This record gives sequence, structure tokens and C-alpha cells, in this order.
Amino acid sequence: MNQEAAYVQRRPGQWPTVDRETASHAAEEARASAQLQPSNEPVTFSDAVDSWETILEEVKSRRRFAWLILSQYAQVVKFDHDSLRLKFANDASMNKYYSSGVDQLLASVIQSILNHPCQIVTIVGRAGK
Repeated sequence: MNQEAAYVQRRPGQWPTVDRETASHAAEEARASAQLQPSNEPVTFSDAVDSWETILEEVKSRRRFAWLILSQYAQVVKFDHDSLRLKFANDASMNKYYSSGVDQLLASVIQSILNHPCQIVTIVGRAGK
């Protein structure tokens, strides 16, 4: 609903007035659409992979070091409903992921973008294996 609809026609020389009922209804609609509701739709592996670049960009906007760890050393290998499996190139990069709090930041970003909480499981392995 546009804001102009909440205003009542004014007479010349008077300030415009607000139709309180219409303005109240518009505010309720805005609040309802802004609230995140957990989705009933299952999140698929394809959804997670398709959203990975968006997730990385959001991580980058919040904390560049976290983005560096994820973009350079982590790869999404599996996602099933409630868990995301990340494969790290080596032990050192996975240790940095945990010791610097990247795991918590990533969980928060995934929740906000996919609108679905998930557990993040990490493994270490060479690329392509």
C-alpha cells in the first residue's frame, strides 16, 4: 500500500491529515512482511548451492576474514534438509574456521538467507575427492 493512500484530501490552506485506520493497516502489513518465518518448504541441495554466492557475499559484508576462509578453502558437498556439509582443503583452514567464529557467522547468514536453520558439518579432504 502506498503512503499517499493514507492521507485524506485536504482543504486549501490546511495541512493534510492521515486516515489513521488505513495508516495502521499499512504499518501492520509492513511489520508482518518484514518478520522472518521459518519456511515449511524443504531446502534442497540445489537451493543451497544456488544461494552459496549470495551467502558468501553476505558473509563478506559482515566480516571479510570469514569470507576469505569460506571462499578460498571451503566447498559445499552436501545439503539435506537440516545439515550442510562443508569440505575444507586442509586441517589448518578448518581450524581457523572454528577458532575465529566463522561457523557461528555462517550459521546466522544461512538462517537469514535461506530462512531455514541448519547444522553445519565440516570435513577435510582434497579438492575433487
